[in-house]
Amino acid sequence: MMFRLLVSAVICLYCLSQAEETSEIVEITNNQALNTGDSVEVSCSARNPEGYSIMWQKVHPDRPGVGPIFISVGSLKLIPDSRILLRNTHNRSITTQKLQISNIQRSDAGIYKCVISFNTNNPISKEVKLDVYSPPLIHDNSSSTIVVKESIPVSIAAGSTPAPLTWRKREDKAILPTEGTVYRGNVLKINSVKEEYGGTYLCTADNGVGEAAKRRITLKVEVLPNVQ
Repeated sequence: MMFRLLVSAVICLYCLSQAEETSEIVEITNNQALNTGDSVEVSCSARNPEGYSIMWQKVHPDRPGVGPIFISVGSLKLIPDSRILLRNTHNRSITTQKLQISNIQRSDAGIYKCVISFNTNNPISKEVKLDVYSPPLIHDNSSSTIVVKESIPVSIAAGSTPAPLTWRKREDKAILPTEGTVYRGNVLKINSVKEEYGGTYLCTADNGVGEAAKRRITLKVEVLPNVQ
C-alpha cells in the first residue's frame, strides 16, 4: 500500500514538472490607452496549459500594500460586474482566454495579469496595462461671481480633474491683469484690483480627450469714492 502511494506521488510530481516545462504563455495583448466609455478586449494565449486554468488578476502598481483582485479562473467570473465578459477558445495546443470590458471607467485602469498557477511558488504570468483617460472636469471651488473692492488683492481659482493646464482670458480678449490675453495656471492672482479689471473671465481646461471644459467667472469691482 505504501509503495503504491509512493509511486502515485512520484507520478504526480513528474506530471507537474512536465506541465511546468511544456506550458507557456505565448501571447498577450499589448498595452492599451483608452478613453472613458470605450470598450476593450484583452486576450492571453497559452500553450499546453495541461488542465490548469488561465486566471485573470488586476493589480494596482501605485498601491503596493493592496493584493491583486481576482477577476476570473478559467470561464468562471469571480466579480459581479456585468461590464466584464469572458470568452475561451481552443486551437490544438493553444488555449486563449479573452477578457472583455465595456463602458470603461477610470477605476478600470491598472495592470491585468494573465496567470497559470501550477503551484503557489512557481506561477507563469504575463501582463497588460490599461491606461484610461477622461475628459476634464472643472470643479466649482470658486463662486461664479466675485465682488471685491478696488485696490484689494483677489484670486480667481478653478481646479480640474484630470489636471491639465488651464487657460483664462477675458471674453472680450482684453489684456489680463497678469499682462497678455492668456494665462496658464489654476489660480489667477491679482495683487491690486482696478476698476478696468472687472468683467467676465473664461476658464478652459483641455487634455485632448473629448470636449474642453469651460467655466465663466465674473469679477465685479466696487470702486472707492473719490475723497476731495
